[in-house]
Order: sequence, then structure tokens, then C-alpha cells
Amino acid sequence: MDYVQQKQFMVNASRYTLLDNNLVLIAPINSTLKSITISQKTNWRTLANSERITVGDPDHVPVGIYAKQALVALGACKTVDIMLARTNNVRNGMALVELNEAPLGIVYDSDVGVSKKVKVVGIFPANSYNAIQYPIAIVKNHQTNQVNDFFVYLKTPAAPAIFKHYGFRPL
Repeated sequence: MDYVQQKQFMVNASRYTLLDNNLVLIAPINSTLKSITISQKTNWRTLANSERITVGDPDHVPVGIYAKQALVALGACKTVDIMLARTNNVRNGMALVELNEAPLGIVYDSDVGVSKKVKVVGIFPANSYNAIQYPIAIVKNHQTNQVNDFFVYLKTPAAPAIFKHYGFRPL
């Protein structure tokens, strides 16, 4: 969004941060792993049973970039780096957990809602990674009545209920 704003492709006054998200640790739904508190004391090798942890590739995929930030902040990056099964997107990482090909995965909270085959077993501390936010804005020269109405609707009380249902956190 910063790039779009710098290039003056949007109506600046319309920029609005609509949602945010959490970074979570998932396991297959049938996993015996219970809820854990993720911290600097987390023993990742024991937690993953010395197996792989799926994540979007930290060099290219946003969820992986956030995961790397969190793991660095928690002092676990060196330990976990060799355990990572890097995927080309967040959904592929989640699919490996769904199929029991990996005992754990790092995904967005909003991704968990689309699967009945995984569960959240831990939430990464919010201060361990940059805020995951979803801004909206109106593109210049596209201010039709329909665009303006939809933009207004996204800020009404009805919209947050829909977003919450899908794992996002309205701001």
C-alpha cells in the first residue's frame, strides 16, 4: 500500500487499515498436542518430535517472513531453521499438516478457518513479528458509486462479523 501511495495511484484520504491477523502454530486435528504457550523457552525439537515444521519460504512468502521475524525474536531461528519445510505459499504448508506429512506448521490464524483437518496449538506473541495488517484504499479515477458504497460498507458494523468468522481481526 505504501508503494501504491508513493506512486499516487490511490486517493490518499481513503487509506484505511481494515484488518489484522495473528501468526499461529498448527497441528493435525488428531494430534495429541495440546495448547502451548510459545515463548523463548519453547523447545522446538521436542515439540516437533525432531520432524519438520512447515512454513512459507521466509525468503519469498509473507507468512514465512513473519515467521522468521518471530523465530528470531524468540531466539529460536538457528534451532528451527534446519527443521523448516519451506513451501511456496501458506496453504501448501497447511496442506502438509492436514495430510499428517508434518506435525506442525506456521500459518495465519485466518487460514485455519478454512480447514477442518488442523487445529491451533499455539499463538506467536504479537510483539515477536511486525503487525500483519490489511489496508484498503480507493484507486484514483475509480471512484464510482459502487466502489464508494462498498468502501463505506467495509467500515460498517456488519462487515467485522464476516471477517471475524474467517479468522481476521477487524480494527
